[in-house]
Amino acid sequence: MGIKGGLTMQIRILSFLSAAFVLLVAADFAAAQSHPVADGSVESGEYGVEKQDGAIRLYASFDAEKIYLAVVGRTTGWVAVGADSARMDGAKIFMGYFADGKEGFSTQAGSRHRHSESAGFSALSHAVRESNGTTTMEIVLDRRAFLEPGQTTLDVIYALGSSDTFRQYHSTRGSTRLILE
Repeated sequence: MGIKGGLTMQIRILSFLSAAFVLLVAADFAAAQSHPVADGSVESGEYGVEKQDGAIRLYASFDAEKIYLAVVGRTTGWVAVGADSARMDGAKIFMGYFADGKEGFSTQAGSRHRHSESAGFSALSHAVRESNGTTTMEIVLDRRAFLEPGQTTLDVIYALGSSDTFRQYHSTRGSTRLILE
């Protein structure tokens, strides 16, 4: 192999390595961007866990720092998801509705069979949207506030109501344990 042949081989190897590097960077970027985004719209494959219960669909994912939850309800009223309890008592509840082009969002503390406004916890981000008779709420939570190190399950409650007020009693409710693996 002469100088020209050796140079051609080096160019091919360099081209191959450059292409491999670009693919690795693109894959790393895609992996870094793969967590759900709280924008009020759940896309196919956006969440790792999906559960259907009648008129309510619940979604969840998590990473080392955050918990991502979404609740989608067949309602033009409010939807809610509560974490840290399989019952209303003791749950940290997030409620949302969308009316007149604006979202309503509230954090509520569950006590017995009631809940009231609470400033003792919050979502890192949230979004609520309504479209075609369906209300969608997405929230992002600080994992350390809801899960112990190594914990991979999260008890949640969920509900929906038919009006755009947090005072109306739920028409549908349920609870589940999410396995966040």
